[in-house]
Amino acid sequence: MSFPLIAVFVAVLACLVVGRTAGTAVRRLRPMQAVRLLTAASLAVSLATGIALTAIAVAVIASLGSVAAEGHWSAAVIRAEVPVPAWLGAGAAVMVAVLLVRAAIRTVSIVLSLVRAEKLCRSLRTGNGPMVVLGDGSADAFTIAGLHGCVVIGQRLLDELDADERRVLTAHELSHLTRRHHLYVHIADIAAAANPLLRNVSAAVRLGVERWADEDAAAGMGDRRVTGRALARVALLRSALARSSSGRGPTDLAARIPVLGVGALQVASRVQALLEPAPARRNGRVATAVVLSILVLLVGIASLAHIREAIESAAPYLHHFRQR
Repeated sequence: MSFPLIAVFVAVLACLVVGRTAGTAVRRLRPMQAVRLLTAASLAVSLATGIALTAIAVAVIASLGSVAAEGHWSAAVIRAEVPVPAWLGAGAAVMVAVLLVRAAIRTVSIVLSLVRAEKLCRSLRTGNGPMVVLGDGSADAFTIAGLHGCVVIGQRLLDELDADERRVLTAHELSHLTRRHHLYVHIADIAAAANPLLRNVSAAVRLGVERWADEDAAAGMGDRRVTGRALARVALLRSALARSSSGRGPTDLAARIPVLGVGALQVASRVQALLEPAPARRNGRVATAVVLSILVLLVGIASLAHIREAIESAAPYLHHFRQR
C-alpha cells in the first residue's frame, strides 16, 4: 500500500474516532476542555482527510501520459513510486471537489449570518452595554453572534424570575458572548461540512458550549444546585411564555442568525450535570488527544509532500531517457 493510501486510511480512522467519541468527551471532560479539544481535533482530522485525498488525486493525474509530457517527467516512474489505481484517483478528485464545495457553501452561509447578526445587534443596542432587554412582549433569551454581539432578554421573562434566576440567566448568556462560543460552533460546523464523518462533533460542540456557559454561571453563583434549579425554571418559563406570546419582534430573526440560548438544548441533561460534582480536569488526556490530532494532520501533509518528491524524482529519469 502506498503512503498516500495509508494517510487516507489514518485520517478516515481518526475522523471516525473523533465523531464517535464526541458525545463522551462532552459528558466526561470539563465543558471548556471538551469544546476546545473537539474543535481543534475536528479541524485537524478534516484537513488531514482532504489533504490525503488530494495527494491521491494528484498522484493519479501526474501519472497520466499527457500530463507527464506537459510537465516533463516520467509517468512510468510516478506509477512505480506511487501505485494508485486510476479509478481511486478519480474518485478522490471528485470527493475533494464535493467536500470543498460543501465547506465553501457552509462558510459563506456563516459569514452572511454573522453580517445579519451584527446589523441586528447594532439596531438593538442603544447604549455601550452588551445587554438588551426587550419590552415587546417577547419571552426569549439568547446571545447573538457578530463582531461585538449582544445578549437579548425579553422583559416578560425577566419579570417572572427571582434574583438568583436572573443572575443565572444573565451569567449564562454573557458567558456565550465573552467566551466567543459561536466561533467554536462555526468551526465545528465547517469541519463537519468538509467531512460528514464529523457531523456528531458539530452537535456535541453545540451542547458543549451550553454546558460551558452553565458551568460559568455556576461558578459565578457559587452553588451548582441553585444554578441547576434556576436553569430548569428558566427553561420551563421560557417555553410556557413563548407559547402564549403573540408579539413579533427582533426575536423572530433568531431563526435567520446564529444564536445561543440558555433553554435551547438538552436542558434536562444539563441540569443533571449541574446537580453532580464538576468534572475533573483531564489535562493529560486532552494533551494526548491534541498531539494525536496534530500527528494525523502531519501524516496528511507528508502524503502530499511524498507526491511532490515522486514527481521531482521522475523528471531526471525522463531527461535521461531522452538523452539516450
